[in-house]
Amino acid sequence: MLTQFNNASDSRLKDEQEEVDPEQFQQVSGAVVTKTYIWNDFPHRSKRFGFIAQEVYEVFPELVYKPEDDSKELWAVDYARLSVMLTKAMQEQQAKIQKIKSEKENLKAQLDQQENSIQRLKDDVAILKEYIHQSAQK
Repeated sequence: MLTQFNNASDSRLKDEQEEVDPEQFQQVSGAVVTKTYIWNDFPHRSKRFGFIAQEVYEVFPELVYKPEDDSKELWAVDYARLSVMLTKAMQEQQAKIQKIKSEKENLKAQLDQQENSIQRLKDDVAILKEYIHQSAQK
């Protein structure tokens, strides 16, 4: 049986829509650590990938269900909302990568220009040396 989960995301359902502050996402990559694990009470004990709710709570408490009584309920991560945060973090990284690539290209162009200038100066020095050498022989 195929099960599909969708979250309503229609603009008509959302008030006060604002761009998210990029500073908030700089902490995502280092603070939310992806783990491998095996469920300790799951019948199929295969390796899984995910996050630990208590660790995510330290960075983004709004993405975690924290039970009032740990002995009766489990902590849970809202992976759908977390994926939005991670997507924004990736977008910020991509923007930084593009900026670095552009800066690299500019620096390479400057270096090429300087190397050409140096070569022209070397050529000029060689010509001057030859001129001085010929003048000294006269």
